[in-house]
Amino acid sequence: MGDEERWEKEKEEQQSVLKHNFAKKITKRDVTDEEAERIICAELKDDDEDEYLVDGAVLACTKATWDDFPLSDGETIKLDGADKERVKGEPTEYLRVPENPMSVNDLRYATVADTKKNWNIMAFPCNCKEPALPTQEITIRENKVDCQSHGVCKYLMDLETEWENCDFKEILSFASSSSVPYEDFTDQAATAELEDTLISEILDRGATGGQEKKGVTMTSILFCRHGGFIYPRTSGQTVLLGGLSEFLSNYELTGKQYMALYEIRNYMTKNPQLLTGTAIFVFEGLATPIQIGGDEDESEWNGKNNYHQYGQFGAIVIATVDGVPTYAVMKASTLPDDMETYATICEGIYEVKYGSHKTYAALWLNNNDYIPAYNSREHTDLANFIHFHMAGKLSSNHPGDNSYSQGCITIPLKDYLKFGVDVGFINGEAAQDLWETWDEYKAQDYRKAKEKLDYDTYKQKFEGYMIIDRQYYDDEGKYLKFNGPRSEE
Repeated sequence: MGDEERWEKEKEEQQSVLKHNFAKKITKRDVTDEEAERIICAELKDDDEDEYLVDGAVLACTKATWDDFPLSDGETIKLDGADKERVKGEPTEYLRVPENPMSVNDLRYATVADTKKNWNIMAFPCNCKEPALPTQEITIRENKVDCQSHGVCKYLMDLETEWENCDFKEILSFASSSSVPYEDFTDQAATAELEDTLISEILDRGATGGQEKKGVTMTSILFCRHGGFIYPRTSGQTVLLGGLSEFLSNYELTGKQYMALYEIRNYMTKNPQLLTGTAIFVFEGLATPIQIGGDEDESEWNGKNNYHQYGQFGAIVIATVDGVPTYAVMKASTLPDDMETYATICEGIYEVKYGSHKTYAALWLNNNDYIPAYNSREHTDLANFIHFHMAGKLSSNHPGDNSYSQGCITIPLKDYLKFGVDVGFINGEAAQDLWETWDEYKAQDYRKAKEKLDYDTYKQKFEGYMIIDRQYYDDEGKYLKFNGPRSEE
């Protein structure tokens, strides 16, 4: 049997498994082959559009796993927090099709062509049951810390160009006299340019220039050439996040930055405590890079050094209130001034509360206690006294003790006062006398600003969560590394 025949045979077998699982989900019992086909046909005959996948459908993969990933020399890639994730359920991802036009029933339908990696489908945040090829294993070893945080899937996923739809015409020959073909929907090509296009332009595009493609349903399959197949868990016909229209009208996000909203939904689904009160999400790698040699004011507020070649503020911040995206800052940082000397806290969900930083109002992560970190000073893979505060002008290439950040989370001085008042850890009424002065500050006025924002005068009781996420960050310099017990495992 040739490779092509073997591949087609495997597809048929996998589709059979999927049909059985779908029918079993409907009936809540085991079914025969004939029963499975009849049950699925009956579902599709109802013209129930809930079966068609839309933007936000939840996907799973047959090869996705929270288990350790073995390498050829006996070493393994162990996922951070795998035991906690296993309790929450299987690894899943969202099908993302914001580029497709809105239909008459306010849904963006997916089609067989929606298979672009890192746009329509992100790599699953987990390991894979299939071993790596020798060349892939080299890449995995080079990115070991990233794999420990996000899994090896991102270095293995190799998607087919189109989804596979089950052909129900033959099935219906014995189940019904009518046929149930897949409906056509307008598909807009997911090009690389979408990442830097304003999401408002993407969402407002009509069907002009699009092509009619077959829709995909709960019985469709997308094969990964590395092995296994991706299949839907839900159709996605629910609201992505509440209050999204108002949020997007207040803040201009690019297509790539919009992807953070899917991640926020995922965090909230798996961590319900984030749905109540305020949660501050910081996504490293999603800020618009500084234009080197460009606007002088931008350069001042987003300087560069050996560790921040594209500007010191590479992250964006989105704060939610009771599950609704409400405030944002499009420049932020989860990285220290000097990434070789100072600790960088690991990704995760941390409790935050009001406190002081250098005498001014700020936020404390984990009540100043120890949290996991890369490059920790004591080589313990831990750091403490991590705060969220304002940043001034980036220090030189070797900042030494003059660093504005030795591991803290920061946003530019000009954004700090408003964000602190909006989110609630800076007293807005007391801060009225600061607004005019604050607007005149430059990056080098950090010391003046912190003296003005006296903690005792401007503090406001606040408790919430901060989520550090770096899945969109490319650690080209390989600065994020464990140097204590973790690295010796």
